[in-house]
Amino acid sequence: MKGLKILTAFFITIFFLASGCATPLVVSSNIKDAVLMGIKSNTKEKIAFEYKTKIQDGEITPNAKDQEKGAAFLGSGFLAEKYSHTESATFGKMVTEYLNNKFPNIQSNALTKVVVSLEDFTLENYAAESAGQQVLTKLVLTSRTTNFVFSAKVRVLVTVIRNNKEFTKIITGTSEETEVSGGKGGRGFTPAQIHANNIYNANNKVLLLINSYFQELGL
Repeated sequence: MKGLKILTAFFITIFFLASGCATPLVVSSNIKDAVLMGIKSNTKEKIAFEYKTKIQDGEITPNAKDQEKGAAFLGSGFLAEKYSHTESATFGKMVTEYLNNKFPNIQSNALTKVVVSLEDFTLENYAAESAGQQVLTKLVLTSRTTNFVFSAKVRVLVTVIRNNKEFTKIITGTSEETEVSGGKGGRGFTPAQIHANNIYNANNKVLLLINSYFQELGL
């Protein structure tokens, strides 16, 4: 049954490719409770906050492992599945909510300034054991298991201007999952669902790391 779900997801993907449509990635903007519980509010510091982004919401094609963008489809390397995403808007909502909880006194004219810029956002998917036509053969024609690796990476630049000094740090959050098809280990999630979950986890990891950075700076 699980193998059938994977196979069904595969043909759904083929349909999207043939029709030229991009599969939507539905990612929650709700911050994980564990992240919110780790926030120690700074009620004394007045800050001015700005969110910037270099990522345009729209279509994205996952990379093959260690390859250029647009070179992957479940690691096969010969088809490129397109997804539609709203990472810029979604992460913007999450980091704004985080900052409002961290610093209740956000004022546009505050002397301390915090800028969070979304610099890069990438996805990867590839077969752990094989590539090319062998992946398609294992997935469709036989019952042998194939491990597919899915990952998301979110990179931001945090800039803090405080007491006439500027502090900057690049922060990267990653999330990776392995899905097994053709055997008992497969969970039956579609590639889009796995990517969406990875993006959500990566976004939350970035917030955790931003929180740690603020603690380093005494904020």
